[in-house]
Amino acid sequence: MGKFKVGDRVRGVRDYMGRGGGCIGTVKAGAEEVLVKFDAPFKGHGEDGLCWNLPEYYLALVPSFNVGDRVRLTPDNDGYGRRGAEGLVITAPTSTDGEYEIRFDEKFRGSNDWWAAGEDLELVPTVRFKIGARVVTTGQLHGAVAIGSKGTIKDTSIFDNNYYVRFDDGQAWFAKPEVLAAAPTSKFKAGDKVRYKRDHTIKYVVAGPKTAYGDGTPYHGPAAVDYAGTYNGWDREDTLELDEPTTPHIVAAVTDGQPQPSTRPFIHHTLDSASREADRLATKHPGQEFAVYARVAGKIADVTVHEAA
Repeated sequence: MGKFKVGDRVRGVRDYMGRGGGCIGTVKAGAEEVLVKFDAPFKGHGEDGLCWNLPEYYLALVPSFNVGDRVRLTPDNDGYGRRGAEGLVITAPTSTDGEYEIRFDEKFRGSNDWWAAGEDLELVPTVRFKIGARVVTTGQLHGAVAIGSKGTIKDTSIFDNNYYVRFDDGQAWFAKPEVLAAAPTSKFKAGDKVRYKRDHTIKYVVAGPKTAYGDGTPYHGPAAVDYAGTYNGWDREDTLELDEPTTPHIVAAVTDGQPQPSTRPFIHHTLDSASREADRLATKHPGQEFAVYARVAGKIADVTVHEAA
């Protein structure tokens, strides 16, 4: 048999001799052509006029789903669900022509639970988190957890498609995956030595990612770190860099290929900083070339003292 097997649910994607286009049915047999028993009667043969042989390329497979899958309605469901409504499969059909029971996120006609045919559904891809994963809320959660709150996945509930999250402020709630995102990872870890990007003389040791202020109020701002050995000392990560040896750079005007540095040039501790300054000066002084020079070596001669005879 070709790409379909007996029992597959299929849809006619085009008419074949005036039959099958848009119709749903079940594969009964197949060889060079596929024998399909369609759900709705039309002028066919066998089984009360429901069957017809069609070439494979006239058919497409109707998707199937498992309990726990998150799905979306593709058409309106006669008032029992609107196009685009999402929900969770809670019961799978027991026969090839059965329907799925869906627990929708919203109510229709007073209930969240309604039935829908597989051909009217599509799978909704969701982010899957493992137990222990760090997450951040992207939507409101029970009115008690603010957007941007960080927490840790402690357990999962596949049936309800929820995650049990212990938030950094001590609260614990079940949350749907659509209101969660992976929390950004810190650039620094506990024990790292860091310094200010703008002042390399100010240095600290990282205690860990910042999750709360000194009074216990949860911190929901940009990624930041607490410092070890200080009272409530912390800074945003984007103001810091690892305290590593750096190569000094200077910026100098270039005339006829010759650098013309200042007698006391400003020392840039990174190539990026020096390059930005060269761009700024070049924009300010059109037609003048500015170049970045790095210090790669230095020598100091020994001092020789000659004593008078």
